[in-house]
Amino acid sequence: MAPSALLRSIVVLATCLAVAAAPDVAGAQSEGSVDCVAPAGDPEPGTSEWDARDQNNVYCAKQRHADQTQHPVSPLPDSTEMFGIAPMSLTDAYRVPSRHDDKRFRFDEVTITNTGGVPLAAELYRPCAPGTCPEMPEGLRTFRPKYPAVVVFHGGGSRKELHWWSSQTLAEAGYMAVAFNGAADDRVNAEDVLDWLFATPRKKTTAGEFNPHWRELDRGRVGVAGHSRGGQMASVLGQEDRRVRAIVSWDRGTSLPLPEELRTPTLFFVGDYECQENPVCEPEPYSEPPTGEGPGERGKEYDIVRKARVEGMKIALRASTHLDWTLSEPAGNRYAETVSVYYTLSWFDRYLKGIGRRRVAKKAFRRLVAKTFDAYADRHNISQGLYDPALAAQSPGDPYAGNVPYTIAGLAVADRYSFYFPSKCFIRAPGRKGKRFVSNDMRHKGCRPRQRRP
Repeated sequence: MAPSALLRSIVVLATCLAVAAAPDVAGAQSEGSVDCVAPAGDPEPGTSEWDARDQNNVYCAKQRHADQTQHPVSPLPDSTEMFGIAPMSLTDAYRVPSRHDDKRFRFDEVTITNTGGVPLAAELYRPCAPGTCPEMPEGLRTFRPKYPAVVVFHGGGSRKELHWWSSQTLAEAGYMAVAFNGAADDRVNAEDVLDWLFATPRKKTTAGEFNPHWRELDRGRVGVAGHSRGGQMASVLGQEDRRVRAIVSWDRGTSLPLPEELRTPTLFFVGDYECQENPVCEPEPYSEPPTGEGPGERGKEYDIVRKARVEGMKIALRASTHLDWTLSEPAGNRYAETVSVYYTLSWFDRYLKGIGRRRVAKKAFRRLVAKTFDAYADRHNISQGLYDPALAAQSPGDPYAGNVPYTIAGLAVADRYSFYFPSKCFIRAPGRKGKRFVSNDMRHKGCRPRQRRP
């Protein structure tokens, strides 16, 4: 698990990291020697081919923060005033909520007071409803309430702004989303925010507060998601609190075990590289093939859920580090965010929005088992991608022009999976007689219907 001082270390070191990475990436691009999209192959350990693939994977884990140095809005110029942090790209400059409020989603800043009387700064996102958001971009749509909801927990030393990518895309896809600043492993905070989401004027929290949009909440379709320590909290609280119906855990920590009783469908993400003794998550080559379910014993929780016969999936992302789920300067994988959005939305569509709605559940299920990505996640991606000076020239004076977000539509799903650690599934197709889909090696075999023994 990443140390609690992770982001403080980033503030000191990330600028040097990004600048140092840029020449290497630019050189490799000019040589055309590394293809981070194509199949990685399966060379034998101990061969020069295996070593070359390993080195290429390290390169692929740095592309995004090297691209970042080309963008005029990176670092975020007003981040000190906005968030009290150094003026660096510790948040995604292209996703500042005020730029998209009443266009892509509806946004409120709220305060949630926990049972200890401590105010927690929070963000509440809602979908655009019919008759709202007159400047909605093409490709997005409005949703009528009531809305399913997801509470997002950040990691240790992190903050809610680093999860704009998830909170905002959830709202664009039809969910009410709540993200807050508070100790990621504080059970009281997690429960208090969940209580606030359900609170009404007649049934307020212990602090006398309630969700101002409680009428729009679909109380039977609520999930939780989290990163690192927040992923731990999400995967534990989501199993124990009966109000929670689905969980997504982005590279969870390992210090908080799952409860004995498991019941809630859970999607786990795992990165290729650990940060335990590497506070800026600099990807380091492997001297030999790593073993286990993920770096630093991550990923084993999927097998615990699977053994309990609870539906689950584990996505081990190729060339990703622990910080690829927090859009900060060292987030170096070009495709990690969009792939995570694709699976996160599909999982919640299958197990939240799809409850009692077979058509929704079937579409989501097809995405979860697909061999090729469609454009479902791409339409929600407005984050930093490549920078196109010619495109920027078409809008002179606009520092946000010129951004070309990364896309995954048409890419092979298997090529986004780690070749070090297994991606797995244990899920059922919607419907009473839905087939069970099982795999312990999705990269090579996909997520396929279980074969009956003769």
